[in-house]
Amino acid sequence: MNRINKDSIEEILSVKEAAKGLHVRSIAKHLMNMFSDLFTDGAALDYEKVLTKVNRLLLYDVKSRRGRFERVKNPKTKKYRKGYYKMRVVSRGFEPLQTEPKPVVLPLHHETLF
Repeated sequence: MNRINKDSIEEILSVKEAAKGLHVRSIAKHLMNMFSDLFTDGAALDYEKVLTKVNRLLLYDVKSRRGRFERVKNPKTKKYRKGYYKMRVVSRGFEPLQTEPKPVVLPLHHETLF
C-alpha cells in the first residue's frame, strides 16, 4: 500500500491513451495490476482500500496550487465529470526572445597624453 503514491498515478495518467482522463476506478485497477504479484501469500491489495487511497490522493492534489492532476470537464455541459482525472497541462509561461548582443565599437586613442 505504501507503493501507491502520486508518481505511480502519474505513470498511469501520462500514457497517451489517458490524455483525455481516466476514472478513479480504472486508475485503481491499473495500480492493482501494477503491484500484484503471482506469489503473494495473503498480502494482496484490497481493491476498496486502493480505491479510497487513490481518490484521496487525487482530490488533495487537485485542490493544491502546484498539483500534478486536474479534473476533466464535460465538453457539452462544461461541468466536471465525476471521478475523472487527467494530467495537468503546464504552461511554460513567457520566455523573452533571445537577441544577439550588438557589437560595440570603442574609439581608439592614437595619441598618448603626457
